[in-house]
Amino acid sequence: MLYSLLNLPADKLAKIQVIEAEINQPLLAFSEVQASPAQLDRETLAKIRELEEDLGIVLLAVADPNAPVDNKPRRGRLSRRR
Repeated sequence: MLYSLLNLPADKLAKIQVIEAEINQPLLAFSEVQASPAQLDRETLAKIRELEEDLGIVLLAVADPNAPVDNKPRRGRLSRRR
């Protein structure tokens, strides 16, 4: 399951801010995103990691929901971070 930060309308944000003030703790609002991680080759993964490091952010490649499914067995793990 994936989640994304929400950009809330003012009325909903105000309700959250009331609770934040009561508990003296910031809250983050997320919504569920229907997506699956993309299957990437090592070269593509390396390019994404390089961009992440350059920008200081985290990127997630998601599978195109309209693309045909590739059920070929994969060797090794591509998402290992060192």
